[in-house]
Amino acid sequence: ELLLELAERLAELDGVHLADHSWDRDHHRAVYTLLGEAEPLRQAMLAIFDWASQHLDLEGHQGEHPRVGAIDVVPFVPVWGATMEQARELAVSLAEAVAQRHRLPVFLYEEASRKPEHRLLPELRRGGLEGLRLRLAHQELTPDFGPAQLHPRLGATVIGARGPLLAYNIVLGTDKLEVAQAIARRIRERGGGLVSVRALGVALEHQGRVQVSMNLTRPLTTGFYQAFEMVKVEARRHGVWLIGGTVPLVAEADDKVRNSTLVYDDQGRRVARYDKIHLFGFQRGEERYDEAATIEPGSTVACFDSPAGRTGLSVCYDLRFPELFRAMGEVDLIVLPAAFTWTTGRAHWEVLLRARAIENQCYLMAPAQGGRHESGRVTWGHTMIIDPWGEILACCDEGPGVVVADVDPARLAAVRESLPALRHRCLA
Repeated sequence: ELLLELAERLAELDGVHLADHSWDRDHHRAVYTLLGEAEPLRQAMLAIFDWASQHLDLEGHQGEHPRVGAIDVVPFVPVWGATMEQARELAVSLAEAVAQRHRLPVFLYEEASRKPEHRLLPELRRGGLEGLRLRLAHQELTPDFGPAQLHPRLGATVIGARGPLLAYNIVLGTDKLEVAQAIARRIRERGGGLVSVRALGVALEHQGRVQVSMNLTRPLTTGFYQAFEMVKVEARRHGVWLIGGTVPLVAEADDKVRNSTLVYDDQGRRVARYDKIHLFGFQRGEERYDEAATIEPGSTVACFDSPAGRTGLSVCYDLRFPELFRAMGEVDLIVLPAAFTWTTGRAHWEVLLRARAIENQCYLMAPAQGGRHESGRVTWGHTMIIDPWGEILACCDEGPGVVVADVDPARLAAVRESLPALRHRCLA
C-alpha cells in the first residue's frame, strides 16, 4: 500500500512524468522511473526522500536484492538531447541537498563519481548494509556528502549519472539457488564472462524458482541476445530448458527485424525457433500501433517435444487467429509471450486465452508484459497459465513475478476423453 501511495503521489507531481513503476516480494524492492527536466526532477527526488524519512525503516528489512539504503540508488540518465554533464551536475546538486536535509551519507557513482572506489555500484553495495557500516567505521570508505555513519532508518544512498542500461532477468526451471549463482558467476564481466554484464543468482521463494538477474550496462556492446545465449550455454551444465521470447533477430529486409521466440533444451541445443506470423495494427484516437512498419512476418508454424509434452509456439497478436493453433495439430502446451495493450487486453486477453485452451484441449502458458513503459505505452499484463478446461491455474496481474503450475497428463487425458472434441472435428 505504501508503494502504491508513493506511485500515486509521483504521478501527480508537476513537471515530471511517472513512466514506470514495479516491485515484487522476493526482491523486496521497488523501481520508479521518472522523466522530466532537471529542476522538476530534483524537486521530485527531494519529495521522495522526504516521504521515505517518514515511512521507511531499514531495520529488519529482508530481500534478495543488494542494497545500502532505503532509497538505494538514484541514477540520472540523459535522454532526448540532455547531456551527461547535465546529468552529472544534477546528481551532485541532489546529493548535496539530500545529505544536508536528512543527515544521510551520500556516495556519487559512475559518471558523477569523484573517487575511483565509488565509481562502480556493485563495489559500493559489496557486503550490503552491514558491510558498508563496517567500511565506514574503519574509514575504508568516506561519503562524498553527509556524515560518515549510516542513518539509523535510511542507511545510505548512492546517486549518480550514467547511460541507459537494460535490466534483464531469466527465470530458470529449477528451485536450486546454486544453479542460478553458478550461471551468474560465469556470465558476469567480473568473472571473465560477457563485457558490461553484471549478474546475480536470486531465489524467488514465493514462486519456488530461481532467477539469473542481470544488468546490461552497455546494451550496444552486449545485448539481450548475447546474454540469453550465454545463459543458455551455462544452463546446459545444469539440465535446464529455456524458452526465450521474444527477441529481435535479423530479417531479410534491411530495415526490419523478425520477432522471434527461441527454445533450448537441457543440453543447450536449440530445438525450435518461431518468428511471429501475425503483425499487430490498431488505431483508436491517438492510440496507434503498426508492427508491419518495423517487423517482418514469419510464415512457419513451430512445435517441438518438451518435458511438458508436444508444445506449440505463438506470440501476442497470434492469439486472435485460431487457425494458427489448429495448424499445430494436437499439442499438450501452447506458449504465448505477449505485450497486449491495456485497451485490447482489458477487453479480450482472458477470453481469448481461455478460448484457445478450451478449443485445443491443452494447457496454455502466456507470459505478459504489464504496466507503463518509458514510451508512455501501457500494457495489460495478467500472465496466466490455463488448463484444458479453460480454468485459470495461476495469474500475475502486473509487475515482476513468476507464475507456476503443473502440466498434468492425466488431466489432459480426462478432458479429451470426457469431451472428445478434437476427434469430432469435421472440417480440415
